Amino acid sequence: MVRYSTRLLTPPREEEEIYPYRRVWPSLIIEMALLFGAAAVFFALDFVGFALPEPVNAPLSTGLALLPAGLWAIFSLWREQHVVQPRRRLLIVFVVSALAANALGVPLLDQTLDVTAWLSLTDTVERLLGYAFTMGAVQELIKYLILRWTIWPDDLRTRLDAVAYAAACAVGYATVINLHFVLDGFPPPDVAASRICFTVTMHLVPTCIVSYGLAQLRFSPTSFVLLPFTMLLALLFTGVGTAVRAGLINAGFSLGISTPNALFALALAFILLVAPMTSIAFIYVAAERRQQESEMGGDV
Repeated sequence: MVRYSTRLLTPPREEEEIYPYRRVWPSLIIEMALLFGAAAVFFALDFVGFALPEPVNAPLSTGLALLPAGLWAIFSLWREQHVVQPRRRLLIVFVVSALAANALGVPLLDQTLDVTAWLSLTDTVERLLGYAFTMGAVQELIKYLILRWTIWPDDLRTRLDAVAYAAACAVGYATVINLHFVLDGFPPPDVAASRICFTVTMHLVPTCIVSYGLAQLRFSPTSFVLLPFTMLLALLFTGVGTAVRAGLINAGFSLGISTPNALFALALAFILLVAPMTSIAFIYVAAERRQQESEMGGDV
């Protein structure tokens, strides 16, 4: 008696035919949830009075600095290899971004411009604009040039490709900054976790904002004005977030833990991540819907 394989008789699912790429938003949600969850664990341990031994601070802080890259490698890079049409240049973008941060971004901001030294003496508005047009301008211009050099335009097959590559660029850049931070004194794990979450947020959100301008320029060339607008918005986001965090760190709080200011900074990072990224995802969905409706209207 001849048996036929059910896999041969069952037609492929329609979803696989229509969308053969890795879905970006679920990966980002998982990565950021695990990162902030790991940070929350250290604050919970501090709250219940559990003190970590001093010798473990250095390896724990270093591991936390590498955690965003590890989560990205698992949930984005590794999963990318198991879809029908993977994004081939993710690792290239990550590595180039990390190298550019270490060779250009960090030395320019920390040594040449030394923004923290002179911006700490200014008032709130000047500090906001100062961070925006020094730190924000340098970092976002470097990441924008990396994306234009590595993936533009052929690797942008759909709008969400821009988000995937933006995330790779942001995590690569942020990893270098986080390593510089923890290796410069090995802070306690809760302080390190708060700073690391904030740094990842302050690179992921602005770069995803700029990615929308890139995506629109690729798929709607008439929207060329949108790219400089998204770049300006990314700079201002960096300025606002960095200035507000500086104010929280310098303020005095008491919540029954040894590092309450770091906890407030972690909460700020969470707010700055969730609200803008939700808006960015909504804007991307709306742009895809408009394009589909336009294509359907043109076929009629």
